[in-house]
Amino acid sequence: MSEPDDRAGAAAEPAGPGPAGPEPAGPEPDGAVLAELVAVLRERAADPPPGSYSATLLSDPERAQRKIMEEAFELCLELGREPVDVERAASEAADVVFHVLAGLVGAGVPWPAVLAELAERRGAPPRAAASDSSASPAPSAASASPSSPTPDPRQEPS
Repeated sequence: MSEPDDRAGAAAEPAGPGPAGPEPAGPEPDGAVLAELVAVLRERAADPPPGSYSATLLSDPERAQRKIMEEAFELCLELGREPVDVERAASEAADVVFHVLAGLVGAGVPWPAVLAELAERRGAPPRAAASDSSASPAPSAASASPSSPTPDPRQEPS
């Protein structure tokens, strides 16, 4: 669904090949894009420009929640099409990621906490976030244990 083009870079190039899709042309985006987007969202939260779509998401948790659900539904519809249109699916995925990031920033959930959770689920030690070391979560007693991590039921089997 189209919104004003104040989404702090929400549009993204399709990344990676689909099951039958070609490799995208040009360099592949990396995590720096997400860190930059989080930084822009924090700026918008601290100093909201008049009429900013991002600022309305950051200041209105219900609107952010509704947009996350709406965009996730649209992504599901795209992924259910035969054949999957890679560009449309990537566009909807970018909308989901943008709205989730806006919701997290608006709620004060630091992006490094999300990355640490993902790393923990993979059994990897969390990396310090270079772009946001002040918001890095402290390791919990359970994650500091030298024994093997407790399997997460949401974790993919190795």
